[in-house]
Amino acid sequence: MYQIVEFTKEVVNLEMLDNYKRRQVVTSHYFVDNGVKSIRPISFTDDWSKDVRRDIVKNFFLSDSYYSGGIIVEGEVIAFYVLEVTPMENSDYLELKHLQVSAEYRNQGIGKLIFSDIIKKAMSLSAKKIYISAHSALETQEFYNRLGCVDAKWISKKAVEAEPYDIMLEYDLYDNYPSDLKMSELLNYSKTLHQKYADKWEPMEPEHARDSILYMIEEVGEVIAVIKKKSIDEIMNDKAVRNHLVEELTDVLMYYTDALNRFKIDAKELSEAYIKKYNKNMNRNYTKDHQNFIISKKEL
Repeated sequence: MYQIVEFTKEVVNLEMLDNYKRRQVVTSHYFVDNGVKSIRPISFTDDWSKDVRRDIVKNFFLSDSYYSGGIIVEGEVIAFYVLEVTPMENSDYLELKHLQVSAEYRNQGIGKLIFSDIIKKAMSLSAKKIYISAHSALETQEFYNRLGCVDAKWISKKAVEAEPYDIMLEYDLYDNYPSDLKMSELLNYSKTLHQKYADKWEPMEPEHARDSILYMIEEVGEVIAVIKKKSIDEIMNDKAVRNHLVEELTDVLMYYTDALNRFKIDAKELSEAYIKKYNKNMNRNYTKDHQNFIISKKEL
Protein backbone atom coordinates (compact mmCIF):
# COMPACT_ATOMS: atom_id res chain seq x y z
CA MET A 1 0.00 0.00 0.00
CA TYR A 2 1.41 3.37 -1.01
CA GLN A 3 1.82 6.03 1.67
CA ILE A 4 1.18 9.69 0.84
CA VAL A 5 3.56 12.03 2.64
CA GLU A 6 3.56 15.80 3.00
CA PHE A 7 6.40 17.48 1.14
CA THR A 8 7.80 19.41 4.06
CA LYS A 9 11.00 21.39 3.74
CA GLU A 10 12.79 18.46 5.41
CA VAL A 11 11.62 16.13 2.62
CA VAL A 12 12.08 18.47 -0.35
CA ASN A 13 15.28 18.84 -2.32
CA LEU A 14 15.82 20.63 -5.61
CA GLU A 15 16.63 17.44 -7.55
CA MET A 16 13.69 15.36 -6.32
CA LEU A 17 11.81 15.49 -9.67
CA ASP A 18 14.87 15.01 -11.90
CA ASN A 19 14.01 11.35 -12.55
CA TYR A 20 10.23 11.77 -12.54
CA LYS A 21 8.69 10.42 -15.76
CA ARG A 22 6.24 13.11 -16.88
CA ARG A 23 6.14 11.81 -20.48
CA GLN A 24 2.62 11.70 -21.94
CA VAL A 25 1.90 10.74 -25.54
CA VAL A 26 -1.26 12.53 -26.71
CA THR A 27 -3.20 11.33 -29.76
CA SER A 28 -6.53 13.08 -29.15
CA HIS A 29 -7.73 15.95 -27.01
CA TYR A 30 -10.71 18.06 -26.08
CA PHE A 31 -11.07 21.37 -27.86
CA VAL A 32 -13.45 24.19 -26.93
CA ASP A 33 -14.73 26.47 -29.70
CA ASN A 34 -17.34 29.11 -28.85
CA GLY A 35 -18.32 27.19 -25.73
CA VAL A 36 -18.72 23.86 -27.58
CA LYS A 37 -16.42 21.05 -26.46
CA SER A 38 -15.40 18.36 -28.95
CA ILE A 39 -12.75 15.65 -29.31
CA ARG A 40 -10.16 16.18 -32.01
CA PRO A 41 -7.16 14.12 -33.17
CA ILE A 42 -3.74 15.53 -32.36
CA SER A 43 -0.21 14.20 -32.07
CA PHE A 44 2.37 15.41 -29.58
CA THR A 45 4.36 14.25 -26.58
CA ASP A 46 4.27 16.25 -23.38
CA ASP A 47 7.31 16.23 -21.12
CA TRP A 48 9.30 18.52 -18.83
CA SER A 49 12.81 19.85 -19.06
CA LYS A 50 15.06 19.74 -16.01
CA ASP A 51 14.50 23.47 -15.53
CA VAL A 52 10.72 23.01 -15.42
CA ARG A 53 11.06 20.18 -12.89
CA ARG A 54 13.22 22.29 -10.61
CA ASP A 55 10.93 25.29 -11.01
CA ILE A 56 8.06 23.15 -9.70
CA VAL A 57 10.14 22.29 -6.65
CA LYS A 58 11.16 25.91 -6.04
CA ASN A 59 7.87 27.62 -6.87
CA PHE A 60 5.46 25.10 -5.36
CA PHE A 61 7.06 22.55 -3.00
CA LEU A 62 9.09 25.21 -1.18
CA SER A 63 6.39 27.88 -1.13
CA ASP A 64 4.15 28.54 1.85
CA SER A 65 1.37 29.48 -0.59
CA TYR A 66 0.88 25.83 -1.56
CA TYR A 67 0.43 22.47 0.10
CA SER A 68 2.23 19.63 -1.63
CA GLY A 69 2.39 15.93 -0.99
CA GLY A 70 2.96 12.68 -2.82
CA ILE A 71 4.37 9.19 -2.87
CA ILE A 72 8.07 8.42 -2.71
CA VAL A 73 9.32 4.92 -3.58
CA GLU A 74 12.98 4.05 -3.00
CA GLY A 75 13.89 7.71 -2.92
CA GLU A 76 12.06 8.63 -6.14
CA VAL A 77 8.83 10.65 -6.43
CA ILE A 78 6.26 8.53 -8.30
CA ALA A 79 3.25 10.80 -7.78
CA PHE A 80 2.53 14.21 -6.31
CA TYR A 81 0.05 17.04 -6.03
CA VAL A 82 0.11 20.77 -5.34
CA LEU A 83 -2.91 22.55 -3.84
CA GLU A 84 -3.09 26.30 -3.38
CA VAL A 85 -3.92 27.04 0.27
CA THR A 86 -5.55 30.47 -0.21
CA PRO A 87 -8.91 30.82 -2.01
CA MET A 88 -9.14 31.98 -5.62
CA GLU A 89 -10.92 35.14 -6.82
CA ASN A 90 -14.10 33.16 -6.14
CA SER A 91 -13.60 32.22 -2.49
CA ASP A 92 -15.54 28.95 -2.83
CA TYR A 93 -12.58 27.48 -4.74
CA LEU A 94 -9.07 26.26 -4.01
CA GLU A 95 -6.98 25.62 -7.10
CA LEU A 96 -5.31 22.28 -7.72
CA LYS A 97 -2.08 23.29 -9.48
CA HIS A 98 -0.71 19.78 -10.09
CA LEU A 99 -1.84 16.17 -9.87
CA GLN A 100 0.84 13.98 -11.44
CA VAL A 101 1.57 10.25 -11.61
CA SER A 102 4.82 8.99 -13.12
CA ALA A 103 4.37 7.21 -16.46
CA GLU A 104 5.27 3.70 -15.26
CA TYR A 105 2.82 3.91 -12.32
CA ARG A 106 -0.27 5.06 -14.22
CA ASN A 107 -3.50 3.01 -14.42
CA GLN A 108 -2.87 1.45 -10.99
CA GLY A 109 -5.31 3.55 -8.94
CA ILE A 110 -2.60 5.88 -7.64
CA GLY A 111 -4.21 8.98 -9.14
CA LYS A 112 -7.46 8.17 -7.34
CA LEU A 113 -5.55 7.63 -4.09
CA ILE A 114 -3.82 11.00 -4.50
CA PHE A 115 -7.13 12.72 -5.27
CA SER A 116 -8.71 11.35 -2.09
CA ASP A 117 -5.89 13.03 -0.15
CA ILE A 118 -6.50 16.27 -2.05
CA ILE A 119 -10.17 16.15 -1.03
CA LYS A 120 -9.27 15.74 2.65
CA LYS A 121 -6.81 18.60 2.52
CA ALA A 122 -9.24 20.90 0.69
CA MET A 123 -11.95 20.11 3.23
CA SER A 124 -9.56 20.85 6.10
CA LEU A 125 -8.99 24.28 4.50
CA SER A 126 -12.77 24.91 4.45
CA ALA A 127 -13.04 24.92 0.66
CA LYS A 128 -16.34 24.22 -1.06
CA LYS A 129 -14.90 23.33 -4.46
CA ILE A 130 -11.62 22.37 -6.09
CA TYR A 131 -10.72 24.21 -9.31
CA ILE A 132 -8.68 22.33 -11.93
CA SER A 133 -7.10 23.79 -15.05
CA ALA A 134 -6.73 20.35 -16.63
CA HIS A 135 -4.64 19.16 -19.56
CA SER A 136 -6.88 18.75 -22.61
CA ALA A 137 -5.63 15.21 -23.44
CA LEU A 138 -8.50 12.74 -23.73
CA GLU A 139 -7.10 10.35 -21.10
CA THR A 140 -6.56 13.21 -18.64
CA GLN A 141 -10.13 14.43 -19.07
CA GLU A 142 -11.50 10.90 -18.69
CA PHE A 143 -9.47 10.47 -15.50
CA TYR A 144 -10.96 13.59 -13.91
CA ASN A 145 -14.45 12.70 -15.11
CA ARG A 146 -14.20 9.30 -13.39
CA LEU A 147 -13.34 11.08 -10.15
CA GLY A 148 -16.52 13.16 -10.38
CA CYS A 149 -15.07 16.38 -11.82
CA VAL A 150 -17.29 18.39 -14.17
CA ASP A 151 -16.96 21.49 -16.35
CA ALA A 152 -16.32 24.48 -14.10
CA LYS A 153 -19.42 26.55 -13.34
CA TRP A 154 -17.19 29.55 -12.64
CA ILE A 155 -14.22 30.30 -14.88
CA SER A 156 -11.00 31.83 -13.58
CA LYS A 157 -9.68 34.39 -16.06
CA LYS A 158 -6.19 34.00 -14.59
CA ALA A 159 -6.24 30.24 -15.16
CA VAL A 160 -7.46 30.63 -18.75
CA GLU A 161 -4.79 33.23 -19.51
CA ALA A 162 -2.10 30.99 -18.04
CA GLU A 163 -3.25 27.84 -19.91
CA PRO A 164 -5.64 28.81 -22.74
CA TYR A 165 -5.86 25.26 -24.14
CA ASP A 166 -6.66 23.60 -20.81
CA ILE A 167 -10.17 22.47 -19.91
CA MET A 168 -11.50 24.18 -16.79
CA LEU A 169 -13.00 21.68 -14.35
CA GLU A 170 -14.27 21.67 -10.79
CA TYR A 171 -14.95 19.16 -8.05
CA ASP A 172 -17.77 20.00 -5.62
CA LEU A 173 -16.79 18.82 -2.15
CA TYR A 174 -20.40 18.97 -0.96
CA ASP A 175 -22.01 17.18 -3.90
CA ASN A 176 -19.39 14.43 -3.77
CA TYR A 177 -19.31 13.52 -0.10
CA PRO A 178 -18.58 9.80 0.29
CA SER A 179 -21.82 7.91 0.93
CA ASP A 180 -20.30 4.93 2.74
CA LEU A 181 -17.29 5.78 4.89
CA LYS A 182 -14.93 3.00 5.91
CA MET A 183 -13.55 2.75 9.45
CA SER A 184 -10.07 3.55 8.20
CA GLU A 185 -11.41 6.75 6.60
CA LEU A 186 -13.15 7.81 9.82
CA LEU A 187 -9.92 7.29 11.74
CA ASN A 188 -8.02 9.34 9.16
CA TYR A 189 -10.56 12.17 9.38
CA SER A 190 -10.06 12.18 13.15
CA LYS A 191 -6.29 12.46 12.70
CA THR A 192 -6.67 15.23 10.12
CA LEU A 193 -8.82 17.30 12.48
CA HIS A 194 -6.32 16.89 15.29
CA GLN A 195 -3.44 17.87 13.03
CA LYS A 196 -5.26 21.09 12.16
CA TYR A 197 -5.96 21.96 15.81
CA ALA A 198 -2.82 20.47 17.32
CA ASP A 199 -2.02 23.75 19.10
CA LYS A 200 -5.47 23.86 20.75
CA TRP A 201 -6.50 20.25 21.39
CA GLU A 202 -5.01 17.63 23.67
CA PRO A 203 -2.39 15.36 22.05
CA MET A 204 -3.48 12.19 20.27
CA GLU A 205 -1.93 10.00 23.00
CA PRO A 206 -3.28 7.18 25.22
CA GLU A 207 -3.31 9.26 28.41
CA HIS A 208 -5.95 11.53 26.84
CA ALA A 209 -8.25 8.74 25.61
CA ARG A 210 -10.20 8.95 28.89
CA ASP A 211 -11.26 12.49 27.99
CA SER A 212 -12.48 11.37 24.55
CA ILE A 213 -14.64 8.69 26.16
CA LEU A 214 -16.05 11.13 28.73
CA TYR A 215 -16.90 13.60 25.97
CA MET A 216 -18.49 10.75 24.01
CA ILE A 217 -20.70 9.87 27.00
CA GLU A 218 -21.71 13.54 27.23
CA GLU A 219 -22.77 13.41 23.58
CA VAL A 220 -24.75 10.22 24.28
CA GLY A 221 -26.64 12.34 26.79
CA GLU A 222 -27.48 14.76 23.97
CA VAL A 223 -28.83 11.84 21.92
CA ILE A 224 -30.93 10.70 24.90
CA ALA A 225 -32.36 14.21 25.23
CA VAL A 226 -33.56 14.11 21.62
CA ILE A 227 -35.22 10.69 21.85
CA LYS A 228 -36.88 11.61 25.19
CA LYS A 229 -38.38 14.83 23.89
CA LYS A 230 -39.32 13.78 20.36
CA SER A 231 -41.69 11.09 19.12
CA ILE A 232 -40.68 8.29 16.79
CA ASP A 233 -42.83 9.90 14.11
CA GLU A 234 -40.91 13.20 14.46
CA ILE A 235 -37.54 11.45 14.39
CA MET A 236 -38.43 9.51 11.26
CA ASN A 237 -40.34 12.18 9.34
CA ASP A 238 -39.43 15.67 10.60
CA LYS A 239 -36.26 16.69 8.73
CA ALA A 240 -35.07 19.19 11.35
CA VAL A 241 -35.51 16.72 14.22
CA ARG A 242 -33.87 13.92 12.26
CA ASN A 243 -30.91 16.13 11.30
CA HIS A 244 -30.46 17.07 14.97
CA LEU A 245 -30.43 13.42 16.03
CA VAL A 246 -27.98 12.42 13.30
CA GLU A 247 -25.70 15.35 14.20
CA GLU A 248 -25.60 14.27 17.86
CA LEU A 249 -24.95 10.64 16.88
CA THR A 250 -22.15 11.89 14.63
CA ASP A 251 -20.60 13.68 17.62
CA VAL A 252 -20.67 10.36 19.49
CA LEU A 253 -18.93 8.66 16.58
CA MET A 254 -16.28 11.38 16.30
CA TYR A 255 -15.29 11.10 19.96
CA TYR A 256 -15.34 7.30 19.59
CA THR A 257 -12.85 7.46 16.70
CA ASP A 258 -10.75 9.92 18.72
CA ALA A 259 -10.60 7.36 21.54
CA LEU A 260 -9.59 4.61 19.10
CA ASN A 261 -6.82 6.78 17.69
CA ARG A 262 -5.57 7.72 21.14
CA PHE A 263 -5.40 4.06 22.14
CA LYS A 264 -3.62 3.35 18.80
CA ILE A 265 -6.40 0.95 17.74
CA ASP A 266 -6.37 0.86 13.94
CA ALA A 267 -9.06 -0.30 11.50
CA LYS A 268 -7.51 -3.78 11.21
CA GLU A 269 -7.45 -4.44 14.95
CA LEU A 270 -11.00 -3.13 15.38
CA SER A 271 -12.31 -5.12 12.38
CA GLU A 272 -10.80 -8.34 13.71
CA ALA A 273 -12.36 -7.79 17.15
CA TYR A 274 -15.72 -6.89 15.63
CA ILE A 275 -15.89 -9.97 13.38
CA LYS A 276 -14.83 -12.19 16.28
CA LYS A 277 -17.59 -10.73 18.45
CA TYR A 278 -20.12 -10.97 15.62
CA ASN A 279 -19.38 -14.66 15.04
CA LYS A 280 -19.61 -15.36 18.77
CA ASN A 281 -23.01 -13.65 19.00
CA MET A 282 -24.28 -15.46 15.90
CA ASN A 283 -23.64 -18.77 17.65
CA ARG A 284 -24.95 -17.84 21.08
CA ASN A 285 -28.05 -19.37 22.64
CA TYR A 286 -29.54 -16.26 24.23
CA THR A 287 -32.42 -18.17 25.85
CA LYS A 288 -29.99 -20.52 27.58
CA ASP A 289 -27.70 -17.64 28.54
CA HIS A 290 -30.63 -15.83 30.14
CA GLN A 291 -31.69 -18.91 32.07
CA ASN A 292 -28.14 -19.41 33.37
CA PHE A 293 -28.07 -15.75 34.41
CA ILE A 294 -31.32 -16.14 36.39
CA ILE A 295 -29.99 -19.28 38.10
CA SER A 296 -26.73 -17.56 39.02
CA LYS A 297 -28.62 -14.63 40.56
CA LYS A 298 -30.72 -16.99 42.68
CA GLU A 299 -27.62 -18.75 43.92
CA LEU A 300 -26.23 -15.40 45.10
